Amino acid sequence: MKKFVLGLVLGILLSLSSVAVASNKLEVIKQSINFVVNGKTISMGQEYAAFNYDGHLYMPIRFFAESIGASIGYNAASETVSVLFSTNRIVIKDPLFPSISVGNLVLNQKGGETSIQGQLLVDENLETQKNPRYCFFTLHFYNQSGMEIGQADYGVLLDRPNQMGGIHPFQTRGNGDLTHYARIELKVGYFDETPIKGSLPPVPYIKSNANLSPLLSSYCWIGCADYPGPVRRVENQKPVQVLPGDSVTVEFDYTPKPAAVTVTRYRIENGQQVETAREPLIDNVFSFPSEEGVYVYQIFAQWKISEKYVSGDASYVFIVQVER
Repeated sequence: MKKFVLGLVLGILLSLSSVAVASNKLEVIKQSINFVVNGKTISMGQEYAAFNYDGHLYMPIRFFAESIGASIGYNAASETVSVLFSTNRIVIKDPLFPSISVGNLVLNQKGGETSIQGQLLVDENLETQKNPRYCFFTLHFYNQSGMEIGQADYGVLLDRPNQMGGIHPFQTRGNGDLTHYARIELKVGYFDETPIKGSLPPVPYIKSNANLSPLLSSYCWIGCADYPGPVRRVENQKPVQVLPGDSVTVEFDYTPKPAAVTVTRYRIENGQQVETAREPLIDNVFSFPSEEGVYVYQIFAQWKISEKYVSGDASYVFIVQVER
């Protein structure tokens, strides 16, 4: 789908089905649109009309400008359009995510924190066609000296197609008094498919020469659940016999993939844990030890929405007996 953009329409549309330009004719189609400014729907009335040409949406610039509180002027002799608009109405964007905008921020300080109300707009384009989408961003507040005085985070799940291109009110909080800021920066930490779906985390597929079926252990997903430690979790399980040095591949049939996966090995003697070691995981592959014995393995996976915040995590355990 081609991106819709706003164009300029000057003068009177003599025909809504075609417009003569030089010796060529442009076929245009009258477009019925809902025009929403800061969450409020504004009717175009009978005086104005919008049309679609070659996948682009065009609308009268006078209607558009006056709807957002600007004044418009047109000089026919110089073919100049002038727009007078207050620069105090700031819309903030992250250059790395041009389809995401934040504006109309209202800050109120009370006690040791500042409440922040605003509006989020996610433009519809090729990057936003996947549904659902999770958007997580941070607002950074700076004083006149350029020093950061605080920040506030917000995340929202966009799980319906008609939410793209719409305005979403949001509310968040930041520590300290942020009302005396001089500049705000928007940093989008995550914009992709929602990291976690379903009531339970996915169980990984363990590929090796033996048939291994890991048990889901402690996790925090939609909710959290705590199980006994890895050794106790499998105390009633019969160890699966494996060969020394056999390679093991850990895979998740789930999108998105976990951001971090670790494997920990516990050596067991007489039902007691006697040794713990972190297994190197290279390209999702590790190997069983060369020394015979009983081992419990714990796989720990994290799904992140940013470098600072974890959206979900889960651990999985299985028990093997290394034997020639």
